[in-house]
Amino acid sequence: MADGFMNTMSRNRCAGLLFGFAALLLFSQTTRSEIQTASEENPLMLQRNRSVQRQLSPSGEHGFAMKLFAGQYFQLEIKQQGIDVATTVSYPDGKKLEFDTPSGTNGTEFVRLIAEAPGVYRLAVRSLFKEVDPGSYRLRVTALRSATARDKIIVSAVAAQRRGDELRAKAETRVESIRQYEIALTTWQSAGDRSGEASVIRAIGFAWFRMGDSGKAIETFNRAAQVWHDAGDLRGEAFTYQTIGFIYERQNNFQPVLENNQRALPFWRRLHDTVQVAFTLSTIGDAYAKLGNKKQAAGYCKLSLSLGRNTGKRVIEGAMLRNCGQMFIATNDHNLAKDYLAKSLAIWRTANFKSNEAITLMVLGEASEKLGERQQAIDHYSQAQTILLMLNDQSRAAEVKARIARLSGKQ
Repeated sequence: MADGFMNTMSRNRCAGLLFGFAALLLFSQTTRSEIQTASEENPLMLQRNRSVQRQLSPSGEHGFAMKLFAGQYFQLEIKQQGIDVATTVSYPDGKKLEFDTPSGTNGTEFVRLIAEAPGVYRLAVRSLFKEVDPGSYRLRVTALRSATARDKIIVSAVAAQRRGDELRAKAETRVESIRQYEIALTTWQSAGDRSGEASVIRAIGFAWFRMGDSGKAIETFNRAAQVWHDAGDLRGEAFTYQTIGFIYERQNNFQPVLENNQRALPFWRRLHDTVQVAFTLSTIGDAYAKLGNKKQAAGYCKLSLSLGRNTGKRVIEGAMLRNCGQMFIATNDHNLAKDYLAKSLAIWRTANFKSNEAITLMVLGEASEKLGERQQAIDHYSQAQTILLMLNDQSRAAEVKARIARLSGKQ
């Protein structure tokens, strides 16, 4: 779920982290591929073991359908290739369910359900984020059968975990969400699904984090990392180390930030995930900057930016430039920071990525403040505020308003 990781990311340096976590990969095709236009009115009918390869823009949505009998188990596998997707399933009676997990832009998503009634089940696949480059995905129906006992356990586990996610979203029900997740955990264990088990342990970690108990969150994430390791899931294990690093970053404890991202880096290299390697190098460089090691920070900035440019993705290059700018703010090289941030800003404006433009303007304002350029800082913050109000981002808009008021009071 997006709320687990994205909603807790650092407002500036880590903005957009998940949607940039992968390079475009072409998967070898072992079944017949179909590329065909489908719409909500005329969705593409899926067939067992026939893969469908589609290109997807950030604003696009693709419609699919499957005719099911009551009691049939349906499993769809979606291999994401440079874009993070979410899938909505519409039941014949109008009920809708959302399927999405924190798998980044190169992980695999699953849709798993048992038909409650006969009829046509419609699926809509869309990009989870709007300010991203286009990507692609390949989907395939990997199971279509009368539900077995294990299938029923898996669907029960998915439903229990979804209920936990819903409870975690509200502060007043977060404690209850952990009890619900424990039910999901027991159910995944009954199914013998280690990846499912790890995913719900990770969800418990996010619940503890959102309740402000970083110690229990870190303990839980370490437990999840071990289960991912046992399951042989390099991506899940690497993401978990980075999440642990993020919690330490929120505590301004940068040595374990460095160590956890260094643990994650070899996994991404083994997966040949260039974009995630770039983000991880950038985070390592930022940790070195905040530990006072300018030379290492500069080296990691150069490496991450080179990889970011090599992806050919605007969002990745823009993010790497902004991250480098923040590294140099941390090392007190503010003019150099402004150079990187200005280049990042130009990319966001060319791409018309308004949220990223506003975030970068906020960082530029910070760099200008530190240089004593009060009016420039106010100008950057004012531009950011205008965009944030247009986007109805009230939290960041209020933060920027406070910065402007503070600086204006010095006039």
